[in-house]
Amino acid sequence: MLKRSLMMSAAAFLLLAPALAQTPTPPAPSAQAPAATSSATTTAPESAKPGFIAEQGKDQWLASRNLIGAKVGGPDNATVGSINDLLMEKNGNVLAAVIGVGGFLGIGSKNVAVPFKSLELSRDTDGNDKIAMRFTKDELQQAPDFKPLMPPPPKPPVAGGPGAVPRPGGAMTPGPKTQ
Repeated sequence: MLKRSLMMSAAAFLLLAPALAQTPTPPAPSAQAPAATSSATTTAPESAKPGFIAEQGKDQWLASRNLIGAKVGGPDNATVGSINDLLMEKNGNVLAAVIGVGGFLGIGSKNVAVPFKSLELSRDTDGNDKIAMRFTKDELQQAPDFKPLMPPPPKPPVAGGPGAVPRPGGAMTPGPKTQ
């Protein structure tokens, strides 16, 4: 559960990173504003200052609230699965939605990564989200399982390396781990 929460938080942050990096459009110069006459009084333009986003726009989606866990409908409007995760590049681009297909309450389901661009995100006038795609449940069940990158297991300590303790007879054994 903690791992899922951390993944959702990381996904939300990565989705927002490009938006947070944007700067607001500077206001149009007013005809009544005095012109700067000295380079000493000129400051950096507004576009050079970092921009912050105060609230979510109507055409923006939060991964944690609107995407992760959302039901996805196929071409016939039948639910084909739900979004379990997002696959993203390090620059913040979302490549794919990892959709859980089949099973019951997440048991026996498999994860399939579909191109994010294949999802059709919409919101009705009441604010209800709808996520649809052209893939059917059968097509998703035939698709390959998505396998997330797993970090390699930690290497065991090398005999005689740092932290090794001499044993009687001269052999070295790994010593206690220090932090």
